Amino acid sequence: MDKELDKLTQALSAQSFFTLPTGAKLRLTQWQLPSKQLIREAMKVSLILMQMPPNAASHIDPMMLQAKAFSKVPVTRVQLQVHPALFPIFVAHKEDKFWLTPEIPTAIMDIY
Repeated sequence: MDKELDKLTQALSAQSFFTLPTGAKLRLTQWQLPSKQLIREAMKVSLILMQMPPNAASHIDPMMLQAKAFSKVPVTRVQLQVHPALFPIFVAHKEDKFWLTPEIPTAIMDIY
């Protein structure tokens, strides 16, 4: 499982980033994923839910994760894009709170 989680964090880092107003990209790194036990439980629930009828409207419980980005210049506004495997994802940074989905895959955030 450790190898698979390492692959996951590499994929997340490769396709998740902030775009600065200049067009420069800052990769999101240092991912903090849920515990292995929580991930295992979510996988079990997910397997069960896959057997349910599509109209059951069931889902796994949300899991919290964090990532960091580093910049050599001050940053006040960014456009956020994350790996599609995370959709839907609820993003929270101070007062900014929003969902990213396949229909709304990016968002602009003010960082202050």
